[in-house]
Amino acid sequence: NTTEILNGNELIHFRPQPGTLIIFPGYLEHEFSVDHGIEPFRFIHWNIQAIPDKTIDEINNLLNTINLKETLAPTMTVGGFQSQNIYNMFSKKLLKKILPINGFYKKIYHIHYIKYNQDGYQKEHNHAHKEKYSFILYLNNSSGDTVFKEPINKRITPELGKLIFFKSDVFHRGEITNSTKKILVGGIAKDVV
Repeated sequence: NTTEILNGNELIHFRPQPGTLIIFPGYLEHEFSVDHGIEPFRFIHWNIQAIPDKTIDEINNLLNTINLKETLAPTMTVGGFQSQNIYNMFSKKLLKKILPINGFYKKIYHIHYIKYNQDGYQKEHNHAHKEKYSFILYLNNSSGDTVFKEPINKRITPELGKLIFFKSDVFHRGEITNSTKKILVGGIAKDVV
């Protein structure tokens, strides 16, 4: 009964109906109980947050001081540069500034820097084979929206400091950019969540 929810409530049990959208601050502790009844419970856990400009400047300064090497592995990046894993170049303090939610910064196992040239894009893919969660951090304003398929069905325009955190099994792609586009892409390994 939503009329009984007050600012002082310590615990709320809520049974969502199909199509229910619940929005709340990410710092609130929460969990989802699985009902093994007739209908399987399916939810989308999706966060968007803004990283302060000062933190973006710190990341860009770091990227400018390290020798970025292009990955030799096949990628979905077309018309751009994708670095090797640069996770170990980031301090725990900086990782926490990037992804402070639920201590996930402690569970990041890879970060790649991608710089798209004009007309560059990302082929449709997901990261389900190796990750539980993924994130994209936009390091500049640009064109070349990120398009998420089912069950999110959203397009996100790259904006400086915007971070998207999503389940890795969601298919997504980066549309063709008409300018330089810079992002960090990272992941949370399946075995540590």
